[in-house]
Amino acid sequence: MKKILSIVLLSMIMVACGGNNDSSSKHSSNQTPSSSVKPSSSETPNSPSSSFVKEKGYIYDEQDLINIKNDLSGTYYLANNISLTKAWTPIGDKENPFIGSIEGNGYEIKNLKITDSLTMTEEVSSVGRDFISVGGFIGYLKGQVKNLKITNYEIKIENQLPSIKNFNSQTTEYKVFVGALVGINKGTINNCHSEGVLEVGSTSLIGRGRLGGLVGKNEATITNSSSKGNIKGTFTHENIRGGGLVGASEGGEISTSWSSCNVTLNDQNGKAIAGGLVGMVEFSNINNCYATGNISTSSNKASTAGGLIGLIDATVAGITIVNKSYATGTLNANATEKSSYAGGLVGNCEVLISGSTGLVGSVTLSNSFYSGTKITSKATNKAHGGAIISCVEGNTADHTIDVSNCNYLKGVSLIINGISESKENKQGESLSSINELVASVNLDDQVWNITNDNLPTLK
Repeated sequence: MKKILSIVLLSMIMVACGGNNDSSSKHSSNQTPSSSVKPSSSETPNSPSSSFVKEKGYIYDEQDLINIKNDLSGTYYLANNISLTKAWTPIGDKENPFIGSIEGNGYEIKNLKITDSLTMTEEVSSVGRDFISVGGFIGYLKGQVKNLKITNYEIKIENQLPSIKNFNSQTTEYKVFVGALVGINKGTINNCHSEGVLEVGSTSLIGRGRLGGLVGKNEATITNSSSKGNIKGTFTHENIRGGGLVGASEGGEISTSWSSCNVTLNDQNGKAIAGGLVGMVEFSNINNCYATGNISTSSNKASTAGGLIGLIDATVAGITIVNKSYATGTLNANATEKSSYAGGLVGNCEVLISGSTGLVGSVTLSNSFYSGTKITSKATNKAHGGAIISCVEGNTADHTIDVSNCNYLKGVSLIINGISESKENKQGESLSSINELVASVNLDDQVWNITNDNLPTLK
């Protein structure tokens, strides 16, 4: 009997040892970043009393985020949600862009606040000095960011550069590019989201603004990304462009992305141009996107509001394609001296005026729709409006402007009130229901969630 008992005990010890070996193998050096061990709430990484040691490249807290600025080419992985307690200074600028990569692992950076700390680069142009400021979590991106959320952000900038030495308003220009995630994107952004408030004002400087809920200016790739919140811009000189997702896209690509930002722009002496998704587009591709925010612009000069895109600029060489996208929400463009433009999908499309010299651009707007209920365009000069696009401005004889299979919801209220001229662009077909609109553009159910009587969403 004793012999049998000894054999049983020996077998139990061997099984226990085997179990310990299996457990230790789960924490081998071959771990992927997303499965990394994170400190418990009661531990401080690297403290004498903690068994947890930080791994290189992993971001656990606010100081780790700040330290990214010490190596702009590094590879980083978020390991926690991080709530910021200090005012944020953007990572990277034009002279020293961020060229590394950040894997957000689905975590959030909360409470990002910028009030007076945009990064600034001084340039000398043919007419004088230019100051370029970039703002956001990252100021200037040439690397990549993915799977990251910026939530409860607050960016409020007002006349950041009042103390420029020997400032000459006739020869100095201030350009500001601000987005919650990135100021200027020349890299790759994938599966990122922002939510918060952005307000930028430039009332004492010659300012050009590009303001976006996610990105200020896009020159590269944005996919599977989104934004929510409110955007406000107030300028008194030059021009301002604002978009729910992107302020301006120049040579970039935006796909499977959306925005639900309300955008309000005011420019007393320049052009105010806003779009639900993008403020201004030049030779860019926009596919499978939508915008649901309300857009309002006012200006002494041209005022432009578009449900999806504010302005498509076809006065430059290149191809712009907008396909399988939609917008909903109210639009309001008001110009107190010159012209106003309000369009359900596109506020305005500019081409070269007859007799001008320049390069030829082409535009294709297809398989898209507007499902909003009210569009208002008012001006002391000429007012333009349309359920799809307000107008194509300039000489179209040498340009390719193709608008096909773009429809709108029946019963939209279109208010066009110009003192010298009111014009309605009647492109598109009026359909009586959301179901008809969705069916008319043949959306891919591998990309979109499509249900009866509801606007589609992206998967």
